[in-house]
Amino acid sequence: MLLDTLITMEGGGRGGGADESKTEQMVMQMADEMASKMPKAVNPFHERDGHSSTFAKLKDGSVVSLGVFLSQEMSRFNTLVQVISKSLIDLKRAIKGLIVMSGPLEEMFKCFLFQQIPPVWEAVAFPSLKPLAAWQV
Repeated sequence: MLLDTLITMEGGGRGGGADESKTEQMVMQMADEMASKMPKAVNPFHERDGHSSTFAKLKDGSVVSLGVFLSQEMSRFNTLVQVISKSLIDLKRAIKGLIVMSGPLEEMFKCFLFQQIPPVWEAVAFPSLKPLAAWQV
């Protein structure tokens, strides 16, 4: 709660100059590093990559419960990968001035500065109390 209060007090109304350039470079470097570690495929998790018995049909036509659970988790992770990849691309483009720095992108920029998870990621991710650095696996 203390950290959130300090971040709110920090504000965003800097006048530009060298300090702003350094923060932009730092955020750009973080975004580049994270983007380089993202899977290149749009949907990196597929049922075809799982073991055949995981998604096997039972005699009554239903699917093994592990298969149902795994397909739901893969779908969630695929959505998360898509959101993270797109938002990183948009953030880098906004820092370069190629697109408008919208409210969500500005919030993401601030989150990168303070090692917090951007709200757009939290909306599709599993609940986590870990800082942003833990997401850079």
